[in-house]
Amino acid sequence: MNQSTPTPNSNIQLEILSLATGVRSIAAVFTVVISLFGIYIAHVISNFEAIFHDMLGNKPLPYLTQFVIDYKTVLFWLAVLWPLTAIICAITVKDHKKSLFAIAAIIGLLLLQSIIIIFSLGAPLISIMTQLQETA
Repeated sequence: MNQSTPTPNSNIQLEILSLATGVRSIAAVFTVVISLFGIYIAHVISNFEAIFHDMLGNKPLPYLTQFVIDYKTVLFWLAVLWPLTAIICAITVKDHKKSLFAIAAIIGLLLLQSIIIIFSLGAPLISIMTQLQETA
């Protein structure tokens, strides 16, 4: 009789596989949570554009700020696509290491995008506050 009884080694492998799948799922969910912040930031760029126009008139904005304002639609859709890519990667990539590496890279890109947007939108406000202090 050839019955396949689970060995301790196969049980450990099943637990490792289950744990790796759970870590991938958590990483994908974490990407979605971070992306909500990125989507919100990309969505409010238009509000900052109006604020800068009201406060600065026709004065030129810093290059990075102007870039973010000009490409706000692209930045918004990137913030939407990053988590979708992470979810697809978590589901379809068979190799756990490659999947986690890809999701970590996506998280890094999403954080980089958010940091660039935050600093580019903050730069004109800082210069306005500096000018107000100098005139006071």
